[in-house]
Amino acid sequence: MRVENSANIRGPISSPEIEAFAIGFDDGPIQGPSHIAWLLESTALQSGWPLNKSLGSETDLLERFKASRDAVRGAIRIVEARGSMRMRRGCRGGLQLQTPRVETASVALAIYLRTHGYAPQEMEAAAATLAPLLPRSAAGEAIRALIKHAAAMMSDDMSIVAGSDNRAESFAMEIIVNAGSPLPAEGVRIGNEAKLCGETGLGHRTFRQALNILEDLDMLQVSRGRGGGYILKPASFMGVVRRIFVLLASRQTSPGQVREALFAIRAGILRLALTKLRTAPAQRREQWCISTLDMMLPLSEPRRWVALQHAIDELAGDRLTKTLASAIVAYTARTAPPLECHEPIDLGLAAAERGVVSAIAADLPAQAEHHLHAGQGLLTSLNRQHEKPIFCTHTPCS
Repeated sequence: MRVENSANIRGPISSPEIEAFAIGFDDGPIQGPSHIAWLLESTALQSGWPLNKSLGSETDLLERFKASRDAVRGAIRIVEARGSMRMRRGCRGGLQLQTPRVETASVALAIYLRTHGYAPQEMEAAAATLAPLLPRSAAGEAIRALIKHAAAMMSDDMSIVAGSDNRAESFAMEIIVNAGSPLPAEGVRIGNEAKLCGETGLGHRTFRQALNILEDLDMLQVSRGRGGGYILKPASFMGVVRRIFVLLASRQTSPGQVREALFAIRAGILRLALTKLRTAPAQRREQWCISTLDMMLPLSEPRRWVALQHAIDELAGDRLTKTLASAIVAYTARTAPPLECHEPIDLGLAAAERGVVSAIAADLPAQAEHHLHAGQGLLTSLNRQHEKPIFCTHTPCS
């Protein structure tokens, strides 16, 4: 949970954020609940995410991480809020791996979008663009379901929000809806626990579960002193990335599946960008193409390809598709090391990049997508040559 004046990650994902998410923490002492949660998820990922497998009791985790009881319990609250694990008591209990519900990740996505002012109409247009493009793989179906449920939660119809099977998720979403969209950067005061529980009739346990959801999205700031309570801030980008990570990891989505889904989303972003250009002044198209080529010129691969994708992202200006694409990039960074050498495909990738920009300049959507797919095909071929299995089902969990 944040306190006054604490920092918060904002805006689109950057390379340092991806690297931090992938590497996690150094080999030094345990740094707190988030560090332990990261290690628990990494263990689950490496072991193939075997459902109901125990990672150990609370006592086992205390011994394993050499951390305080508060830190371990904080980590347990984090992973339970993400729906990835659940602590069961008793002789056969322990922290057991679960398959996170799609709804859990979609509530986080809907909260993120709403707090940043993304409108339901924008969601509808982006979802319609992506629907025919997403593959029928585990990764594609997970993302398709994620979008569907998030779109429902974006509705202003409170009966949909209140109808959630999970009362804590429903209440977290109600807080967001009542706070308004978008949330100001400085946040809004929502009161203290006693006030909120009294107004809603909600039990303190369910209320704290709802707070865990908002905490994991880096939304809560504590105001100390007289008249204090909680201040609600816009959800952080990395909070959504963490939720989408466990959704994909628990379904054992392979690198190939994830890349295929990413490329489908990239094609959707390109279509949205071209649609926006058609309603812009003619000089806007020319200026974009010139500035994009100038920006790419001094770069080498893969930075040049990434820079082109970022330029198309900015042109489309759609928060949903950009969030999904960046979340998948972050997932890929955490599950597989990036390739150091792109020399074998450098010339082919450069030709594809120039082809995309030239087709955008001439308003030729089919050709732009053709060149985009050509570049993606080169990247897929190179990645397959160096690909290693992510999931090792023989690795023990404890």
